[in-house]
Amino acid sequence: SWSLYNNPVTISEESGIQIRLINEDGQVVSNTLKITGGVIGEVDNISPIITIEPNGIGLAKNTQVTITVTDNNELANNNTYEYYLSTSQDSQTGGSWITYPNGTAFTIGTNLTGTYYLHVKEVYDTSGNTSGNVVSQSYTFDNTAPYSFTPTIGKVTQTSITINASTSDNNGQAVTYKYSIDNGKTWQESNIFENLTSGTTYSEIKVIAIDSVGNEMPGSETLSATPIKQTMNVEFTFDSNSNFTLKGTCNEYTVTGGTYLYAFDDNIDENTNWNTGTINTAIDLGTEISTLTTYTPFQGNIYIDTTSVIDTTGNQGIVNGNYDYVEYNGKIYYAIPCVWAQCGFERNGFGYTEGAEASIFTIKLLDTIYLCWGAENWFSGNKDVLYYGINAEQSFTVTTYGLSEGIKTYDVNDYVSFKVKCSSTGSNGIVATTPIYQLY
Repeated sequence: SWSLYNNPVTISEESGIQIRLINEDGQVVSNTLKITGGVIGEVDNISPIITIEPNGIGLAKNTQVTITVTDNNELANNNTYEYYLSTSQDSQTGGSWITYPNGTAFTIGTNLTGTYYLHVKEVYDTSGNTSGNVVSQSYTFDNTAPYSFTPTIGKVTQTSITINASTSDNNGQAVTYKYSIDNGKTWQESNIFENLTSGTTYSEIKVIAIDSVGNEMPGSETLSATPIKQTMNVEFTFDSNSNFTLKGTCNEYTVTGGTYLYAFDDNIDENTNWNTGTINTAIDLGTEISTLTTYTPFQGNIYIDTTSVIDTTGNQGIVNGNYDYVEYNGKIYYAIPCVWAQCGFERNGFGYTEGAEASIFTIKLLDTIYLCWGAENWFSGNKDVLYYGINAEQSFTVTTYGLSEGIKTYDVNDYVSFKVKCSSTGSNGIVATTPIYQLY
């Protein structure tokens, strides 16, 4: 035990004494001086040591730390072992003092987001040496989930469902996703569920977004989808450059390609010559028909085999009843009426003998008739006349010098039938003309 003294103290060879100074607050203010048998012994002026492991980390949800206090001699019995998790490295801010177990791991950072520093209160040994306050390096915590989002159903095929999901993270971290088709019983990283049963409705599809430290945000919707073989809506378009396009559209997915078979003929039979077209890619019909045989008119249809309209994933186009179609050998074919005719004078060396030529291409799509024309007039007095109407009784004349092209459109409802012909007049008055051809 320790005793106060005012007078000299005598010790024997067999005994010893330890001396220390204590201030009025009861704190030891000097090292212990050991004297044995009248000989000054060892002086303890080594401070206790506080170590923190790990001493700071990068981004994490939380971490386990161990604070260990050691001394070369003996720690004071009245020490308080406390830490303060502060938002400042220089002062205790935003937290409170918490007791820690010396040498035993504990968790910090739970439910916190931001940068923190671990302040450890000083401790003393029995000789009055102090460790001083210790401050750690920074710990960065993230317990904030990615932003909320709404997943959607993407492409659906006969045996698969694709899920679309997109969001970002509050702290700029990379976001990954996991997907479930059974209400969260099982999860997968791929957003495509394959080998599903066609016709079965999967109504418990869920998505979770996850940042790089594991914070999760569930999608705001539980989705439902039924794998079935999709059908495309087929649409035909035509523009001023004689470009004919078969378009495939579908509400469930985007049609990006695929093929179909088409032919130019006045009817379908076993000798029909089929060509391959690409869905959503234009065909220049004016050029393609004109190369079949020069100056030989074409009056018939563009036939399209409806069973051949297949997109890149194997889904098939449907017959749109708004378009004309015919049946042959149990198959249905779109039948798009068209006429191509050309008149004029044979070429003679560099140009035309009479320097005049006219061509006309006409196609019917739903309630619209497209009439594409071309004219070549290379000499004064030349002219080209294009006739159209119920009996080709209406006309317009092209006298422009050089090569001219254009397109006119007409409403099917204005005509009980539609016929065309073309005529060219050379500079010497000679006229070349075509017979009247029936569009529909």
